[in-house]
Amino acid sequence: MTTVRPGRGDDIEVAVAIFVACGTARHPERPVPEARASEVRSTLAAAEVWFYVALDEDQVVGFAAAMQSREDFGAGPIVPGLCYLDLIFVEPEKWGKGIGALLLDTVIDDARDLGFARIHLLTHDDNLRAHGLYESRGFARSGWSRVSSDAANGMVSDWARPL
Repeated sequence: MTTVRPGRGDDIEVAVAIFVACGTARHPERPVPEARASEVRSTLAAAEVWFYVALDEDQVVGFAAAMQSREDFGAGPIVPGLCYLDLIFVEPEKWGKGIGALLLDTVIDDARDLGFARIHLLTHDDNLRAHGLYESRGFARSGWSRVSSDAANGMVSDWARPL
């Protein structure tokens, strides 16, 4: 049985390894740059970020991280009432087993309990598996998109839903 608990500092390296494994599974021809793995590590360690880990028999198999949304791709002022789901990843061997849904439901419930009115996220336009998960939880494209920070990853689009 899979359970979810708040993430801790000692979960960060396992979460980064899951992030890298997912990138490799999606694009085996293109290794995840260490700089990007370091960004994920820094995000999970940041004081303003809260994250959860999914456990399968006491082993971390997925994680999700959220924060207060800010303008200018996180560098600007706070956007009142808006939560940003920054990261959600599950070990590739566990894809399709409901772990992402469990993590997403936890973040949605927590964001609502924290008083947020909406939640949004960015996802790659070619990540159809993720699109199915987000649609199943009431997210829809907001109409905003841009080239990914790593242009090799193509376009990313904003998805949002009310809480």
